[in-house]
Amino acid sequence: MRDPFLTGELLENLKVRFGILKEEIADDLEQHASAASLHGLVSSAQGEAERLATTARGDRIPDSRETSDCLARIEKLASELADAGRLLEGAHEDWNDLQARLRACHLRVSEVTVELRNDLRARGAVHLVRVPGWGVRAGKICENRKPLKS
Repeated sequence: MRDPFLTGELLENLKVRFGILKEEIADDLEQHASAASLHGLVSSAQGEAERLATTARGDRIPDSRETSDCLARIEKLASELADAGRLLEGAHEDWNDLQARLRACHLRVSEVTVELRNDLRARGAVHLVRVPGWGVRAGKICENRKPLKS
């Protein structure tokens, strides 16, 4: 027969340990939710970068070295983001480490998006210069909404 006092003490220890375990599970779920939210934010930013990349690939203007570099970086970042997504599907990870990696990825996505957007603007300006007189011949260049006088 077991000692009822020892059994009571063991039961109390289990209750304390169970409370600690519940707190750890709640903390883990909260960290996972934060990482998932951050992943969504980075995915949205990556989507913007990929839309710009699609524009760059389809504008029929030869890619500069800078554009090619941006396109390669966007592909690499997409791979990193996919890896992070797979980690989020796992049972348990170091969510703080994953969040740090996602924040770094978000910074790189933001940087490449700004660079590519600026490069696309420059490409658009170069395209207008390469087609001399296009706007004038087509009657498109106006000043104060009035056609330019000859």
